[in-house]
Amino acid sequence: MIKKRILHKISILAFLLLFFAGVFAPACEVFADEDNTDYGDYEIAAGILADALSESGQSLNEEQRLYDFYGALSEKELEETSTWIAEQEEKGGISIRVFIIAMDAFYEKAFLEECADRLIDKGYAGENLAVMVINLDEYERGVSIQGYGLCESRLCDDRIEYVLDDIIEYFAKGDYGYGIRLFAKEAAYYAESVDYYTYYEDNSIKAKLGRMPWFVILVAPAGVAAIGLAVMLQSSGGRMTAGGRTYLNSEASGLTASRDEYVRTSVTRTYSPRDNGSSGGRSSSGGRSSGGGGRSSGGRSHSGGSRRF
Repeated sequence: MIKKRILHKISILAFLLLFFAGVFAPACEVFADEDNTDYGDYEIAAGILADALSESGQSLNEEQRLYDFYGALSEKELEETSTWIAEQEEKGGISIRVFIIAMDAFYEKAFLEECADRLIDKGYAGENLAVMVINLDEYERGVSIQGYGLCESRLCDDRIEYVLDDIIEYFAKGDYGYGIRLFAKEAAYYAESVDYYTYYEDNSIKAKLGRMPWFVILVAPAGVAAIGLAVMLQSSGGRMTAGGRTYLNSEASGLTASRDEYVRTSVTRTYSPRDNGSSGGRSSSGGRSSGGGGRSSGGRSHSGGSRRF
């Protein structure tokens, strides 16, 4: 009986040792986001771009930052917004491009990837590119953002969500010019900041443990487990230390024996209301996206996010 109890304690400690060794393993692998975009989608997206350029009489070029295929902006607003984007590009040291179009929302991601590949391949934009499409389709309006090169990490999926939180309300009420200017400003701001994942990963407990030698991470829990086991064995002397009088106050009780007996478990659930309002946090009519990062047909990985409005 005593041996079984000791073996049981050893098995529990061994399990805990293996668990913590797995959680805090120093090896760290970074997996690229899987891109499930079908190559047929790229062909359709390329056709959408070609038709938009042809119908509007425009062409991709190095000078143009804003392509309004829908006619959502006035000439004055188009000029002022383009100038603003150019100023933010210089501040952030990145390229920023914006497209306004009406298209099937399903192809937004492939459309941006096609635009990014063409702009970068032809030298019309740098490798560090933040690109956005405002889709004014009559059935499903929305906005998608992608970050390439340096922007993939500095304008990462999480930060794109913050940008979307800030700009979506302006698009929802038709103030496209201000929403675009705000996007350009925040993209430039994040481009100048510390890499999001590097900052949080370098300062996390797992990262700090990851910089320790592997044998320290494995030996330390093993040493703690061994010390704990030795203390338990030493205090018990290999014998059952609890008896019938362990829980008995002989001076104040007339009981001659006592025992612990499990009866039942009682669980109480309390409803915690969720605040869906705009105060005290970020919210939007379209809800937060799950992240739109992936890889373009040209082999460029990118961050991403989208929102409906």
